[in-house]
Amino acid sequence: MKMTRRALPVRPPGASGALSGFCSHYKHTMVAWLALSMFASLNAGPTMANAYEQDVQMGYENPRILAATVGQPLAPPPSPPSYPPIGHPVAASPSPLPATPPPPPTYGGPPTYGDSPPPPGVDRLPPTDINLVTISPVSGSEVPASSGMGLVKIRNRYGSNDTWSYLCGDPWSDWEANAANVACRQAGYSAGGEPLRIWRAGTLPSMFLGRLVCSGYETSLSACVALGAPERLIDYWQLGVSGADAAGACDMLAGVRCRTGAAASATVTLRAASGPSPSGTAITGNDTGTVIRLEASVGSGPYRAVCLDDGFDNNAARVACRVLGFTNGTVYRAGAPTGTLITGVKDPNLDALGSFLGTLSSVRCSGTEANMTACPSWRANVDSAVIPCRAAAWVLCT
Repeated sequence: MKMTRRALPVRPPGASGALSGFCSHYKHTMVAWLALSMFASLNAGPTMANAYEQDVQMGYENPRILAATVGQPLAPPPSPPSYPPIGHPVAASPSPLPATPPPPPTYGGPPTYGDSPPPPGVDRLPPTDINLVTISPVSGSEVPASSGMGLVKIRNRYGSNDTWSYLCGDPWSDWEANAANVACRQAGYSAGGEPLRIWRAGTLPSMFLGRLVCSGYETSLSACVALGAPERLIDYWQLGVSGADAAGACDMLAGVRCRTGAAASATVTLRAASGPSPSGTAITGNDTGTVIRLEASVGSGPYRAVCLDDGFDNNAARVACRVLGFTNGTVYRAGAPTGTLITGVKDPNLDALGSFLGTLSSVRCSGTEANMTACPSWRANVDSAVIPCRAAAWVLCT
């Protein structure tokens, strides 16, 4: 069979330009579509990553799976915040701690502080020496007191120097009977004494500025409570204050008249008075015990009343009742009678007004003494020296 070639159609004139225009338009359209697709794919990854970062910043911590874009690595998510473990100690804000005051000194040995001022809270003097002096009216110099009467001065036994300090006698200093008793006992006068206050002209000597609060039965001023006097702008007690610095704070010096003589050093003997009733009587009820009016003999002197005046208290009653053979005692006030005068009869136990005459007064005891001799007191060992009591001492012994 004879093959024949098919003739291709002949393109009419002008057709070539139209086909060329169509192809060119199609090519440009495809390029634009591909470009838009690539632009969209390139921006998909960063857009989702930015959304994840925004979620993390807003506090959403749920994991998110992102579809990676070809050719675009996924950035790792940020690390979670780090918190301290539970119970992590928090440092306290610094604050200064108060300084611990040093302990009070142990008496019997050198104290741990100088003459002045004392450490905070120390309300006792260090162990002290005491001296009684008088001032010569001629030379103005000091003269040791030989009669138990004079000005009182003390010094720190273990101080850094030998400065003696006079005591102030102004009312604010509490220089009264109890303190005077103690000063005399420390100076060697066991019966105690009475206070004196002496004006001093001119510049004061070296002074102890402070208050001494004593009970009257102590044997040393170091056993009394030492305090300042804020009302006099004296914040704490102080030894060895110069006279110039003490000017204006003190006008009078403290002195004593100590009890001397045979009566002051004699033994005191007690007994129960025979009258008036109810002395020597056992009672019951609210007050149970034996009621006794006390009488005392000093040395070998007469028995006369013990005065309640100026210091006789329950501590003294305990000592008295123990001396009389009882275990304990208190002051008996309820129903304690006074003396009764009988017309035309001279009662040696009473004065003209019916007051009991006493051989013992101003008694001050701690309650632990073995006898009444150990308690400081005013004493009389002869009838010519007895004094009338404002009230006689009655005790209830048990």
